Amino acid sequence: MKLQDGLRDKVQILVIGDVIVDKYVFGKTNRISPEAPIPILDVLNVDSRLGGAGNVALNLKKLDRDCKVHLLGVVGNDISGNWVKDNSQELDISSFFISTKDMETNTKTRFIDESHLLRVDNSPVNAEYDISESIELAFNNIKWDMVIISDYDFGVLHKRSIDHIMSLAKCPVIVDPKYKNFWLYNNVYCLKPNRKELTQALYQRIGKSMVDTYDLDYSLQSLTNELIERNKADHVIVTDGSNGMLWYDRSKHTITPEYTKIDAIDVTLKDVTGAGDTVISTLGYCLAKGYSFEQSINYSNVAAAKSVTQIGCGYVEFRDIETTEVKYNEEALEWHRRELENIQV
Repeated sequence: MKLQDGLRDKVQILVIGDVIVDKYVFGKTNRISPEAPIPILDVLNVDSRLGGAGNVALNLKKLDRDCKVHLLGVVGNDISGNWVKDNSQELDISSFFISTKDMETNTKTRFIDESHLLRVDNSPVNAEYDISESIELAFNNIKWDMVIISDYDFGVLHKRSIDHIMSLAKCPVIVDPKYKNFWLYNNVYCLKPNRKELTQALYQRIGKSMVDTYDLDYSLQSLTNELIERNKADHVIVTDGSNGMLWYDRSKHTITPEYTKIDAIDVTLKDVTGAGDTVISTLGYCLAKGYSFEQSINYSNVAAAKSVTQIGCGYVEFRDIETTEVKYNEEALEWHRRELENIQV
């Protein structure tokens, strides 16, 4: 399928959030330890990859190597932090990194045979980093087509930094939230929680007893109704694994909210690690290019399906999904083009 007239050839996207090093220890288990009833992993290979907000940035570069990607986050002044900087440079990801001696670089180590055996995390607890100078630098004389916030609750995002970003952003801001800051992301262009994150956030806001009155197997729309009454995002996407996604478009809200259900694509599942990052990065990329929201969310669904067929964080090239048949809404396409033009003046 050819790109529509009027789509941008190149886009510039800023990713802000918690940078993580995803380390994978691959091996074989053929023995049980004599010390405890646990398998012994004979290590064959060790691989490190950008994770968290770094994985969102990496997904963008995998989608389109000509996409100008910038990453703002915090790393430790240590070996892993230096690796993040060097690897980002090798991948042509520009960075606004803050290095601090007060933390070790956030690292998740996964031990894998044919499937995951164990994950060991080395992550900050109750941290809150001052990233105000980097935010000012990132928005100084740079015209972004899209800002993606990837919040993993590790201290880069908090009320001060979120308010600062929103005050300076002159383009759409889309957010993949976690629990701690969930209700701080009001009036963003798109909020994309998964079902678990939404349920946890509603526990906090309206009470566990009320949320538990819903049948959690069938009540995603009911839960999303509670969200849109308390958050004014233009769009909400709630992902629900193999059950697909639920999309709410505020512009279509009349007397009652309308939802679009996007069914998951049936694939052979190998690993769901990073699937949410794939969705938010593909969505942000497509919207920045000028695709309608309907086109963008369908492309995101296809990309997520392809990513979970790979071990570890899976990656997709846009050329591999742009030929996939999706439903088009030309009216929405024109509307979104006009909106992007208006908000980027």
